[in-house]
Amino acid sequence: MEQAKEQIFIYGAGKIGGQAASLALATGRQLIAWMDANPAHAGEERCGAAIYGLEDFPDDHVSRIIVAVANAYESIRQTLVEHGIAAGRIVRYGAFLFETAQEMAASLPEAGDAVPADTVDVYISLPLGFILGGVEAFCMELYQRLTGMGFSVKFLCLSDAEKPPASLQPDMIFLPEGASFAVHVREAMKFFQQHHGAAIIMNWLEEISLAAAAMQQRCRLRILSIMHSDVEDVYRNNAMLASCIQSFIGVSDAACRHLAEAGIDPAKIHSVTLPLAGTGTLVRSYAQGDAPLRIGYAGRIVKRPKRIDLQLELIRRLEAAGIPYEYHFMGSGTYEDEVRVFIGRENLGSHVFLHPPCARMNIGTFWQQIDVCISTSIWEGRGISILEAMMWGTVPIITETAGAHQDIEDGRDGYIVPIGDVDAMTERVLELAQHRNRLPVMGGNAHDRVRKYGNFEVFDALWRRLLDGAAEIS
Repeated sequence: MEQAKEQIFIYGAGKIGGQAASLALATGRQLIAWMDANPAHAGEERCGAAIYGLEDFPDDHVSRIIVAVANAYESIRQTLVEHGIAAGRIVRYGAFLFETAQEMAASLPEAGDAVPADTVDVYISLPLGFILGGVEAFCMELYQRLTGMGFSVKFLCLSDAEKPPASLQPDMIFLPEGASFAVHVREAMKFFQQHHGAAIIMNWLEEISLAAAAMQQRCRLRILSIMHSDVEDVYRNNAMLASCIQSFIGVSDAACRHLAEAGIDPAKIHSVTLPLAGTGTLVRSYAQGDAPLRIGYAGRIVKRPKRIDLQLELIRRLEAAGIPYEYHFMGSGTYEDEVRVFIGRENLGSHVFLHPPCARMNIGTFWQQIDVCISTSIWEGRGISILEAMMWGTVPIITETAGAHQDIEDGRDGYIVPIGDVDAMTERVLELAQHRNRLPVMGGNAHDRVRKYGNFEVFDALWRRLLDGAAEIS
């Protein structure tokens, strides 16, 4: 007798919910309905199921509820329990994705002969390709270090990934085009069926890394997970995959601590700082007297998680204060148009500028012309752009994200302000504008601190050890 299909609800009708729904439907489950806290979505339909609010969804009091929202699982779980839903019915999306991916892997037909393991030593999962971002910058540096050590390294990307520089194209592998999250996962699984025994470097839970985890034992893959963030869903997802992951690499001490708190064996956790190439002796100038204070930001121009909208509010405060300043944005992203409109509407074109991204090798030229580096992020794994700014003597004023206290002694080599506190950030900028003599002192301290991060030997030794071909694959 055919087993009845499992029925589920999904809480969260956004991107993560769509991923959960895609895998659910691909593995024969039935989506009864969605729940979503945004009343604007009520009454809409996705994947053949209607979206309801929590108060009126058609609960059958039996089926599991998949919480498919980033960084809010505990609070949502508590809300659901308070509405009378049994705690045993509530499931984190990461656990559900892994469960359904394992089912998909088990149903794959056997493939032909695998490619010998020594064809490629390391695959770096980078599904989005080379968009502007810290993860991509880290992976590019890692690629260069590993290839310099003699490893054969390839990037694994989805078919629509952002294309790399021409020099990297021979080392890019694009998976076949897929119409859904589930298809992408399946295509990645098929790839791993042909490539046994390699090391897979993952950066977050996405299609390729999920497929690798589900195929880990079957294809004898060695998975290394880089923790670029300390937000809850990232380290919880890593903890959930712990049995499949050989080593965890945290880019900040905070990320490593949270992994251990989540139950990961400390022996499997390694802390690493991306080495920075810079200058041994700092030679630069700072704005003095009545010259405009030069303020800069380099990175993705997006609202979340960078909160560029808060930087626009900072500019309003600086205008009201009447100080001479220049503000330079360097980067690209989905919030670019809003920045351009803001500059035009407020008539700021003479001293607020939006520059396109530059090659990372040239970023020092930008920061040497900037006095103050701003970051308004609501989360950062370890702000590479901030460290680069400090390397070139720029004084950072940043929000209290992961790595902030690891890299900055507040008041000595920069300032740390509460997340979202534009008043505190404005106050610190005005302090530096009024006390220009602090700039060379704090900038020099910042440079001296970050210059110690340029230890490529330690970085290389860690990755050699992690990628040792003799390491046991469990």
